[in-house]
Amino acid sequence: MHACIAATAFWHGRWEGYMSAMFATVFAGVVVMSYGWRFEVAVRPERRTVLTRMGPRWLGLEQEIAFARVRSVRLTILSPPERPLWRVEIICDDQDIDCPATSVPREQALLLALTIGTPLVKVSGDRIVNDVSSRG
Repeated sequence: MHACIAATAFWHGRWEGYMSAMFATVFAGVVVMSYGWRFEVAVRPERRTVLTRMGPRWLGLEQEIAFARVRSVRLTILSPPERPLWRVEIICDDQDIDCPATSVPREQALLLALTIGTPLVKVSGDRIVNDVSSRG
């Protein structure tokens, strides 16, 4: 959109085209950076580590966490009226690692707990209360 605005402004000799060209360049740079952005969690049973990668493919940050530092795998299940909400986390000594979304969260949590050799903790709730007016 900003590229089209810049082109028509330059065509008509307006200085506002420079600002739109700058916005178009910045937005295109953000698109290129976010296209390659990844978050990955890999469990390596042969090395007994959990590997997390975050960032662009060519310049990502990696972190290896030993199985000994993992305390549990937590499965959180909330049941709002529309559809259930799931969250699978690997709980370590000093951090919690969110696992990417999946269509089979119960199976993923159980498999992670068995592979890492830690307990599986299930947290559930019947409903989500989101009524601000009832809070005095």
